Amino acid sequence: MQHLNYEFLVVKDSYPAVAARLQELWGTEAFRSYAENLIQERTRVTRTGFPGNVLLAISELISIHDIQFPALAPVPDSFWSSIY
Repeated sequence: MQHLNYEFLVVKDSYPAVAARLQELWGTEAFRSYAENLIQERTRVTRTGFPGNVLLAISELISIHDIQFPALAPVPDSFWSSIY
């Protein structure tokens, strides 16, 4: 992981435990799932959520991870894939 990248530092400054987990999972299949769960409401429990700058930083980290590890990035569904 780019330890000094701006997005990571934004998360680390506000949520060190979250940043540590993101760093631990960097380069694994579990990274994207963990990061997406941070930014998407998937339970009925009401959460406060992250401040906008942290939310954006996590989203950017997902994008960076997809670029650095394309084999771990999801393959987008397309109309044509459902025809075959």
